[in-house]
Amino acid sequence: MMSSIAYHSAVQLNNQGVKALESNGDAEIAHDYFKASIDVLTRSLSRKSQDVKQRTGAMEESDAIFEWSHRIHNLYQQTDRFVYARALHIIPATNSDDLIDFAHESAAIVFNLALVFHLIGLQRNRMEYLQRAMGFYEISQTIRFKTSISSCQQIAVHDLAILNNLGQLHYELCNYHFSREYFNMVAKELSCVRLLACVREDVNGFALNCLLRQEPQLAAAA
Repeated sequence: MMSSIAYHSAVQLNNQGVKALESNGDAEIAHDYFKASIDVLTRSLSRKSQDVKQRTGAMEESDAIFEWSHRIHNLYQQTDRFVYARALHIIPATNSDDLIDFAHESAAIVFNLALVFHLIGLQRNRMEYLQRAMGFYEISQTIRFKTSISSCQQIAVHDLAILNNLGQLHYELCNYHFSREYFNMVAKELSCVRLLACVREDVNGFALNCLLRQEPQLAAAA
């Protein structure tokens, strides 16, 4: 019961962070909510781990519903490469008491935290924020790789968003080889993912990044 209460508290904190971003673009407050959400969820998982050894049978998958926020335009200036600037709102799972872990939820909240660092880094031109964003995107990606494949369209877009934003970060940090590799992966995903959860603006942004995979050309010497 305690782990279920903590789970719902973590989801509520995440959603308050998303609301802060949507309503007035307050990245600092959003950061605090997302960080608190991760802390609560981590404590909840540590309690659940005590019961894992007693469980038998297949693991049940969370039936939580994930919804993308409105696009957050007011936190950063337009960049040379499209950033997927939407956060994930979570409608809590009804079967949280039966779950061994909250992998999908954890990956979503970590993604949201990464996005906050990403947008603040672009807004303030702070490389250390961009580096932290990269680290959190990679953590979210690792969690996603360890989870079962989900048919949820928002989850599929989540994977695509991580690849795209890592590509944009590497481009921003002048790591053009790695940026091109990530955008190549975006191109492959675009060919097989049904983007029903994506608005046309975002699909166009993904596609444009795939077309502009080459590093910028130096101006010719005078």
